[in-house]
Amino acid sequence: MSKKILFVDEEKRVLEGLKRTLFPLRKEFILVFESDFSRALTLLTKDNFEVVVTEVKPDLADGLELLKAAYKYQPQVLRIVLSGYLETDLLLQTLGIAHQFLSKPVEAKKLKEVIQRGLSLRNLFEDKRILQLLGKITTLPTLPKIYQQLNQALAKKNVSPQELAEIIIQDMGLTTKILQLVNSAFFSLARKITRIEEAIVFLGINTIKSLVLGISVLEEGNKITLPNFSLEYLSGHSLKIAQTLKKLGIKEGLEPERGDELFLAGLIHDCGIVILAQNFPSQYQEVARLIAEGQELEQAEKKFLTLLMQKLELIF
Repeated sequence: MSKKILFVDEEKRVLEGLKRTLFPLRKEFILVFESDFSRALTLLTKDNFEVVVTEVKPDLADGLELLKAAYKYQPQVLRIVLSGYLETDLLLQTLGIAHQFLSKPVEAKKLKEVIQRGLSLRNLFEDKRILQLLGKITTLPTLPKIYQQLNQALAKKNVSPQELAEIIIQDMGLTTKILQLVNSAFFSLARKITRIEEAIVFLGINTIKSLVLGISVLEEGNKITLPNFSLEYLSGHSLKIAQTLKKLGIKEGLEPERGDELFLAGLIHDCGIVILAQNFPSQYQEVARLIAEGQELEQAEKKFLTLLMQKLELIF
């Protein structure tokens, strides 16, 4: 069965343009074009889509509501924003519920690449029910002390990007969101930014303030409170791995950009543990108990997968 893609834009001429430029995609997908947001909402409740590409405007709530509906009814859907309004506040509103933000007009080749890359990542999961659960994750939790340090630093009149970066790199959640933001197609950068300090300089202090506030709101009521889980320990461990990898990169004579990428890889290498503890607390605790009792990690992980599949059977 062919995969369906839903394109929504109130300007019919834009949809007509997409129909023409994306015509070759009809060999791989069923393309659905809709100019009425209310009809698009109805489609989301009645039909299954792999991708939703929607227009979002700062003065029109329809696009944002459509994104939220896709997140609610079909969380596994790849959600892409297409907008001609280059406003950072608009981008921040979609952060957490949109996977990609593209600026209008967008080249057909670019849009096709984004869609195919997103779908190829989803194909890594054999059980699509896992995608539905992962699609509901909006952000990784951040340590309260990091928020406190950031708020204190941001309250200063002349806080430097370096000072903010030194705080932010201690936290995988904030780091990933800031890099996701700055590297979105919204800014049309000629190269990827992997250093947090450079990202802060590009985005500006006010954007960082808004981002920190937005993420803190998203995290309300979503804290991990497990007796055998310590976000502080995991964050500290991940930071040490990140620093070690970067030092090894320097020692091996790698370019600075590669060293930054190694640092980032080390910082987020255990983010899966956070996701598991946050979304599957009872299964996580069972596996932690098995490891504490001396069971091999590989056996404990297999046990977790069994428990996870049992939960998916109950949910879906």
